[in-house]
Amino acid sequence: MAAAIATAFRQYGAISWQQARFCGLTQADLRRLVRGGEWVRLHRQVYAVRSLQPTQASPERLHHAVMAAQLALGPHARAAGQTAARLWGMQGLRRWDGQEVHMAIPALGAQRHLPGIELHSWDVQEEETTEIGNGIRVTVPDCFVPGLMEAFIPGKDESHGSTEEVPR
Repeated sequence: MAAAIATAFRQYGAISWQQARFCGLTQADLRRLVRGGEWVRLHRQVYAVRSLQPTQASPERLHHAVMAAQLALGPHARAAGQTAARLWGMQGLRRWDGQEVHMAIPALGAQRHLPGIELHSWDVQEEETTEIGNGIRVTVPDCFVPGLMEAFIPGKDESHGSTEEVPR
């Protein structure tokens, strides 16, 4: 159990079933942890250790949601769009609603629908991806900046950092 907790700790409180199994947990252990409320199911075969989950006000909350999405979507998933911009610390974006993250995966044909994940299918090259924090894969700014205009707070001129109205 200690190895599973350590893995989740390094991943912002999230852990996959495969990782938990590698750490020695059985399916019965997992059922017991979920029924007892110690672990919470986030996505199919992805869980959060409740005691490690960031609070609503914590800046780590976005990292937690992205890590859970990565674990659910697999090794080719990356934070993209507005989520990548937030992870890079871009200013002027609308406040994150705490519900949805934007992720990119290679175009695979059939779309997967997962609650809390806005999925984008495109082929992201290795040079367009980096890791931040504890293993969060994220697209580099050149990939997401062109599509971000709708994410900025309307009525602000973000190019100058002022709060003056933008001419319409």
